[in-house]
Amino acid sequence: MNEELQNRNVELLQVNDDLSNLLTSVNLPIVMLGSDLCVRRFTPPAAKVLGLVPADVGRPIRDVRTHLQLADLEQMVTQVVDTVTAVDQEVRDREGHWYSLRIRPYRTQDHKIDGAVLTLIDIDALKGSLEDLRKAAEEIENLYNRAPCGYHSLDKDGTFIRINDTELQWLEYSREEILDRKKLPDLLTPESVKTFEENFLLERGWPHNLELEFVRRDGTRMPALVNAIALKDADGHYVTSSATVFDITERKQEEQRRILANRELEMLLQVISHDLKEPLRAIENFLGMVHDRYAARLDESGRELVQRTVKATARMRLLLDDVLALSVARRMVRPTEEVEGEALVREALERLKGTIEKTGAKARVAPGLPQLLVDRTWATQAIYNLLSNALKFTREGEAPDVEIAPYHPTRNDPRGVGIAVRDRGQGVGPEDAERIFELFQRGVGREVEGTGAGLAIVREVARRHSGHAWVRPREGGGSEFIVTFGVGKPSDVTP
Repeated sequence: MNEELQNRNVELLQVNDDLSNLLTSVNLPIVMLGSDLCVRRFTPPAAKVLGLVPADVGRPIRDVRTHLQLADLEQMVTQVVDTVTAVDQEVRDREGHWYSLRIRPYRTQDHKIDGAVLTLIDIDALKGSLEDLRKAAEEIENLYNRAPCGYHSLDKDGTFIRINDTELQWLEYSREEILDRKKLPDLLTPESVKTFEENFLLERGWPHNLELEFVRRDGTRMPALVNAIALKDADGHYVTSSATVFDITERKQEEQRRILANRELEMLLQVISHDLKEPLRAIENFLGMVHDRYAARLDESGRELVQRTVKATARMRLLLDDVLALSVARRMVRPTEEVEGEALVREALERLKGTIEKTGAKARVAPGLPQLLVDRTWATQAIYNLLSNALKFTREGEAPDVEIAPYHPTRNDPRGVGIAVRDRGQGVGPEDAERIFELFQRGVGREVEGTGAGLAIVREVARRHSGHAWVRPREGGGSEFIVTFGVGKPSDVTP
């Protein structure tokens, strides 16, 4: 009997040692309370967090002044013991550090409740992260709602499931009136409903820059530019769409003002052209009569004055024609005709055949001119203007030497498909490279015939074709004038 008792004592001591070592090695604040709610054991971290000392063992928990900001700890422990129900609560210490307090019933081997176990888990970093996330979410929500553009999301039926404050203010609706109640077509004009139905395809989402016209609550209209993307699940099925909405009312108003201004300018130019051309024709006719009938009676100075006046009236007539041509070019509609570049060049050269023969010019057309999507008349006019310049601006005593070739951009050049007109003339200085493309700006004086509108027309034609026109020095002397008509394919770029 004594030996058995001795063995039990040894086992008890060993279990006690194991428990002590376990509690010492666990890096968690743990406090064990007896059924009388007195402190039975605690881990070293508990001593630090709760401010416990060895003398607190055996003291009621109500008499222990912990560092926790918790007035009803004894009541919570009593509730756990009486109801055998665990309690979890977030608490802070006096320094504001956050912990998760967990109180569990202390169960014996025979399933009796003999007190409680208190565990504290440090959640201060987690609370800080959650607070950061909350602030970030709040900031994102503020950005979403106060953005200078509208945001909304639609389900697969086109019903609003989310919308920001900006769009609500534009449309003059409340969020409750929109969400889960209205579909986007409910807020569109009949014309825009048709556009919406044609473009709202679930399998590919929406196209970009879709113009729709919204109807506000008061019945007024708001033109808008909508960009959207379809969000899909892992199986590729449509879930929702997210869209941005930009109010383009001011842009539309500006477009209308510009259209009106262009119409007024067109009318003004037509009136000016008509009213000026009539007296110019009369002046030319009278000067012709003076020259034919009275040239013999005039001295050399008089005849020179007549000739200079004839040239001035002719230049004025050309100037009016160029101004009208530029005005018409600015109203050009988007081109839809596919034309071989060589055909345009040959047509322009045919119109300049007399000048080429008169000057003894050499005009070579390189192979490989591109196919262009252009307005044939105006593209030909642009090439004609470049060729005409190349034939006029030459070195003194030298015949014009012109080459027409396809434009091959390198990586540092503007993208596009177009034509390059190269000459061996005097060249264009860098200070004049942009200026000569402005209306009535010339790189030379009046000794060379011209109005200063030709290159302005070239650039306007290029711009209307989503292209560009510019000049750069030609290797070996002269200039290379380039006009492009739209952006080409990646294969059009030379490494």
